[in-house]
Amino acid sequence: MLKHLMAILIAGFSFIVFIIIFIFISNSLIASMITSRGVATVPDLLGLNMNYATRLLENQHLSIEVIDTEYSEFSEGLIISQIPSSGRQIYQNRTIQVITSRGAKIIDMPDLTGILFQNINEILRTYELRLGTITQHYSTEVQSGFIISTIPAPGQITMAGVEVNFIISIGRDPLDVPVIEFEEELLPSRYYFFDDIF
Repeated sequence: MLKHLMAILIAGFSFIVFIIIFIFISNSLIASMITSRGVATVPDLLGLNMNYATRLLENQHLSIEVIDTEYSEFSEGLIISQIPSSGRQIYQNRTIQVITSRGAKIIDMPDLTGILFQNINEILRTYELRLGTITQHYSTEVQSGFIISTIPAPGQITMAGVEVNFIISIGRDPLDVPVIEFEEELLPSRYYFFDDIF
């Protein structure tokens, strides 16, 4: 009975020692693999074409993948966004994801004058434009809250994504006093001039 118990204890102790050694060796191997992997600094790819960016990343043992294209002020094919961002430290053999430009989308500036400014956000989204600065002016011709003019002007060639600046009416200037013109009254017939008497 005692021998049997001793055998179980020795077996259990040997198993625990084996587990400890296995964990130690595994951790050592993982640490060795991590330290043996090279580290690269992600370069700034914004504004570069794909050929140049690919060669630049290959020198750092990195690869590149285009995940999307978007309209922008950059020329067609140039990189406008990247993941991870430039300057980050990453392991080599990773892939840098980029978004490239489709170029500028040319549109004719729509005529937004006379439209209620309250509804402008939905209209701008339809034309792929963005809201710029807002200036308020008195107007005797345009009701308060409506658009007097825009920059760019209606019909002007512009690009999708540009900001549109607005001049909005706040109604008539309360200090403006309307000018009333009076017609010269003719003298009644019963009045006579001095020359008519003599």
